[in-house]
Amino acid sequence: MKTNIIDLAGGTFVISAASYATGIAFFNSYYRKLNLDPNLLTIPTERIFLEGGRTLLNATFWPILILFVAIFIGHILFSSSLKAILEKASRNKFFAHLYRSARFTLEKTSWCTAYIILAVIFSYSFNKAIKEGEMLASHYQCLSTTIAIANSPSLTGCALFKSETEIWIFVEDKGKRSIKSIPVEKYDSISTKANY
Repeated sequence: MKTNIIDLAGGTFVISAASYATGIAFFNSYYRKLNLDPNLLTIPTERIFLEGGRTLLNATFWPILILFVAIFIGHILFSSSLKAILEKASRNKFFAHLYRSARFTLEKTSWCTAYIILAVIFSYSFNKAIKEGEMLASHYQCLSTTIAIANSPSLTGCALFKSETEIWIFVEDKGKRSIKSIPVEKYDSISTKANY
């Protein structure tokens, strides 16, 4: 019972770590494509886990389901014939030794096989997240936003990102496009203009 709880906790930790890494990859590629340094932004953890988990599930669900179905069907179709073949082979000392050696090796190296499978899956989902982030950024449309700032002229530009602590906005200033970060305590209101 104790090892089952430890295995469950370890598996949960691995999936959470993979979701977090995948989410970070998504947001890093998204903001880099928009010419923003992602290290300057504070992305809420729940958004990172949401996007990373969605991408990880999207990348792994169908391959895992197909593998499970293939193993299930293979077990139903070949278990009785494989058992008969192994029984005949076990009468021969060479095949019996080979079978025991292969089984022992598989039992002792199953963690290595699992590690390789997880590394391939997580690498694929990480790269998929990078591509999805870049694709989303390439389809970015300006959300015209006006920010009223206390005791200053308001700023108008394209809203890029808003968190609990700040808002990032693209602004045109003397023909040059720049990105500004405005802390929450500095502005009074935000108004957006919907593009229909």
